[in-house]
Amino acid sequence: MEKNNTRILYGIIAMFVILLGVYSNDMLYANAVSTVNATFTAGTTTQDVTYSSATGSDTHTAYVIGTNAGQAYAWKTSATPLTTYNILFNVTLTGSASARAIEWNDDTLFIYAVTNDKIYKLSQSLGIAGSLASGTANIIQELFYDTTNEILYYCTNDGYGSINTSTLALTNLYSDPQTNSVLGCDFDIPNNVAVLAGTDIGATFNCELITVSLTSHTQANCVNAGGSNVFYSVCVDDIGSKYWALGSSDSNVKKYSSALSLEATVTVGTVPRNCSINTDDTGRRLYVANEGSDTISIVDIDANVVLSSPSVCDTVADRKLATHRLSNSTHTFVTCNSNTNSIVIDDTVSDFVPTPSASDEFCSQPENENILTCRLQTQPPLVGASTLLNQSSTNIICQIGLVSCTQDEEGNFTPDNPDIKTNGIGYLLTVIAFGILISIFWLASGGRLGDIPTFVWFIATLSIIGVMVGFDFLDVTFLLIAVIAIIALAVAKAKGIFGDSGLFKGE
Repeated sequence: MEKNNTRILYGIIAMFVILLGVYSNDMLYANAVSTVNATFTAGTTTQDVTYSSATGSDTHTAYVIGTNAGQAYAWKTSATPLTTYNILFNVTLTGSASARAIEWNDDTLFIYAVTNDKIYKLSQSLGIAGSLASGTANIIQELFYDTTNEILYYCTNDGYGSINTSTLALTNLYSDPQTNSVLGCDFDIPNNVAVLAGTDIGATFNCELITVSLTSHTQANCVNAGGSNVFYSVCVDDIGSKYWALGSSDSNVKKYSSALSLEATVTVGTVPRNCSINTDDTGRRLYVANEGSDTISIVDIDANVVLSSPSVCDTVADRKLATHRLSNSTHTFVTCNSNTNSIVIDDTVSDFVPTPSASDEFCSQPENENILTCRLQTQPPLVGASTLLNQSSTNIICQIGLVSCTQDEEGNFTPDNPDIKTNGIGYLLTVIAFGILISIFWLASGGRLGDIPTFVWFIATLSIIGVMVGFDFLDVTFLLIAVIAIIALAVAKAKGIFGDSGLFKGE
């Protein structure tokens, strides 16, 4: 009996390990993240990239700036299909041998590029619509187009300014008191501030992150990270008003509020250098390029966890990346120190929103919000797992013909009845989960299932149904029924109604 108890204990541990593995964001997320390459001509070194947001043929089009054989170029690339990137054409940026930055203007559909000595205005086909020689161009690090106010900003190692989109003239707006101390910048347009990162910046010379008013162009807040901390870059989540600062020496990113209060620290790959962010409602992700590990750390910006770290080409210092999301696919283009660039394709988040059920409408009424079934429905879902596991399971079940489905252009299947709770997929997954549970208990007990105590069956059953409800595979009603049934059986057992019938042998 003691030997069987040991086996049962190992069985329970194995069950929870499997459940933990199913929920693991790393395992789930990696299945829906892939990396493809865009290959440029030999001798190319790319510097910066921007995505167009136009529709039609430009749904996933990137504009890249770099050098080849000592000359600066701009390239137009496109994903056709989504797993292949092609170089469509390029333009020689005359008069300079060094590329600085590139940015897309989605109002006028022009591309703005900067080299050591010129500012360029390019058409979508990379025709040069205008250029202006400027010595200030040599210190520009990044470009940012503010769609709301139609302002093209530039950042330097001393501050930021604006570029006239017609004349291409530069106007300095903020100069940091410390020389060459600003290493990265981004803009929080809803809060009307610029966010600058670096080392010993700001009016007091001891800040690593500051905010500057875009109205008065004066410093507002400051973060002194302490010690040898240096923030190499920063990305703004303008929906959540959060700022993600990259600590290269500590291999982490720090999440700050708009008031620069530290909210979270997330460990990423070694020597993080640059970042991009996607903040739409279907996929809130931070993509961090790590110079030391040549990876992209994909961070869930609500849960503050790393979801995946795909390997990419050499992401050395000062190389940039850009993210563009369309439907349920996010492409992050990583410029590299070679003629091979990488694109991380992230298909983990679906934009499907089910039609509200009668239960949903009932629970939307304030007077019903504290009812158990409504409280369970309004709890936040398990992070990262439900959507991906739903899609993976759906693909398999559709391919073997158990459910009637339609396949999209990306190879994913959508059941004709998209609600996994009612189309049979959720029930099938639950049956499979119980089959795995019984198999584990069979092995753990040496084939003597009757030796397993009743309470273990109760806990295991409730756990599986709870996980299925948490992953949105079953309606919450199943959990309520399971709880009621288990209570009823427990009461019956306690009163000896079933006596020694053998139903609960093994206690």
